[in-house]
Amino acid sequence: MPAPNTNSPKSTKELLEIFSDPELVSHGYLDTSLEGYNPLTQQAELHSATSQLLSELDHASQELTWELEDTMSVLKKSGPRLNYEVELLRSGVAGLVSDLDETNVSGQTESSSGAATESMTRLQQLEKVRQRMTEVEQVFSRALKFNPTEEERKVVLLLDNNDIEGAIKAVEGLSELVQVWKGTSVYAARVKFVTSLRKRIEDLLSTNEQQQRQQQQKQQQQQQQQRSNYANQSSSGQNENTDGYYGLLGQLRGKIGY
Repeated sequence: MPAPNTNSPKSTKELLEIFSDPELVSHGYLDTSLEGYNPLTQQAELHSATSQLLSELDHASQELTWELEDTMSVLKKSGPRLNYEVELLRSGVAGLVSDLDETNVSGQTESSSGAATESMTRLQQLEKVRQRMTEVEQVFSRALKFNPTEEERKVVLLLDNNDIEGAIKAVEGLSELVQVWKGTSVYAARVKFVTSLRKRIEDLLSTNEQQQRQQQQKQQQQQQQQRSNYANQSSSGQNENTDGYYGLLGQLRGKIGY
C-alpha cells in the first residue's frame, strides 16, 4: 500500500482553521492524518509521519501562544495610555464646566454647552473602551493560567468548608471563562468540566436536603415518642391513685365493721 503524501506540512493558519471546527474530535484528526498507513507493515513510515505531525502541532501551538502573548502585551501597554487620555479629558471637561458656571453671555454659553456635551459623550465612550479592555485583559489572563486540576481543587475546598455559595460563584465564573474557547476543539471538554463541577454542587445540595429531611423526621419521631411516654405515665399515675384510694377506703370499712 503506498503511503500518503505527508511531505507538505500544514501552516499554522491551516491548522487553526482545522481545529477551530467545533465538531472536530481530536483523535479524529489523527485518524484522518494517519489512515493511509498500515501499522503492521509500515512502521517506519508511520513513525516518520507521526513525528512530522507532532512537530507541526507543536510549532503551531507555540506560534499561537506567542501571538496571544503579544496581544496581551499590546493590551497592557495600551491601558496606561488610555487611562491617561481619559483622565486628561476628564480634567478638560471639569475645567469647561467651571468656565460655563462663570459665563453669563448667552451666545458663549450655548457654544460652550455644545462643546461640553460633545466632550462628555467622548469621555463616556473612552471610559467604556477602557473598562472593556480591562475586562478582556483579565479574561485572557485567566484563560492563559487556566488549570482544570487547580480550578477543581478550589471548588472542592470551598465545598469542604461548606461554602456552597462561594463554590457556585466560582463555577459560574468558570462557565463564563470557557466561552473564550467557543468555536475551538477544546470547547466541549471545557464545558464538560464545568458541568461536572456544577453536578458535584447539585449532588451536595441534594445530600444536604436529604439529611435535613431525615433529621426533621427523626426529631418528629422523638417528639411523638416523648408525648406517648408522657401520656402513658399520666395514665399509670391516675390508676395508682385510684387503687390507693379504694384500698384505703376498704381498710377503714373493715375497722369500723362495714
